Amino acid sequence: MIKQILNDIDQNQAEIIAGLRKLIEMESSDGKATKAQEFVLKELKEMGFMTECFREDERSSSQVDYSPNRF
Repeated sequence: MIKQILNDIDQNQAEIIAGLRKLIEMESSDGKATKAQEFVLKELKEMGFMTECFREDERSSSQVDYSPNRF
């Protein structure tokens, strides 16, 4: 499985780098992450992943996987 993943990365290197460049160029700090989130959501859906999108304030601290960003 790992070998196939690495092979896929090698075969799609230019596309992966182009996508990462787009993501890095997007303003995504200080509450301005919506555009970047939508980009990642679209890309993952196109790859066949099931996705969920929500605002941080919609998460409940009682959820097991909740992890607030504190810097």
